[in-house]
Amino acid sequence: MKSEMYTQRLVEFGKVAKEADLERQLQLLNQTMVAGLPAQAFTSMNVFGSRQ
Repeated sequence: MKSEMYTQRLVEFGKVAKEADLERQLQLLNQTMVAGLPAQAFTSMNVFGSRQ
């Protein structure tokens, strides 16, 4: 009984650790994309010009 509970705890811990790692990766990806937006907007304005 104890070994089953221990195994189940390890499985749950693994799930939580994996989820936390995925969340961290998503956050880093989001930060990278947001940081690149101003540069992309500036490049687009230079390429297409300002139409008034």
